[in-house]
Amino acid sequence: MEEMRASWELSDPSLFGTGVLLGKKVVHVLVVLPPTLPVPQGGAITMGGVTFPFMQTMKLNQSVAKFWKSLREMSPEVVADAVIALPEGTFILGVQKLGSVIYIRHCYPQLWKLCLETLNHAAIANRCVVILGTPGIGKTHFGYLVLFHLAHWSNGGL
Repeated sequence: MEEMRASWELSDPSLFGTGVLLGKKVVHVLVVLPPTLPVPQGGAITMGGVTFPFMQTMKLNQSVAKFWKSLREMSPEVVADAVIALPEGTFILGVQKLGSVIYIRHCYPQLWKLCLETLNHAAIANRCVVILGTPGIGKTHFGYLVLFHLAHWSNGGL
């Protein structure tokens, strides 16, 4: 398909045929419709009582699935100042650049316990936790530990 040029006069019958009447000094908007998308059909993954639907056309990222599976197969015990080492060829979030070792800082187990207490506290209406801090203190790595706990807490996930 040839691209439209701003310099073309739209009333030229060679553009749209003789049956289309486009007046001069009138703004015309041309829209090219995208191809029809498939109606979402597929299954769903349920974790912690929340269901996430997916389409049949969605593909499971095998590297992420391998990461999640390895977390689920590890001992759920977490010790401060220790290391969670993923199996060979398995990387954090399936990304080789992130490595395959999660260091458990001394404050992580206490922070996780505090998060759980906050989330499970019946008196709090909007139970949520936000981890804030200056760059480099370990928020992202704490997030990996949260994933580790969720892998053991969920009903199977991936």
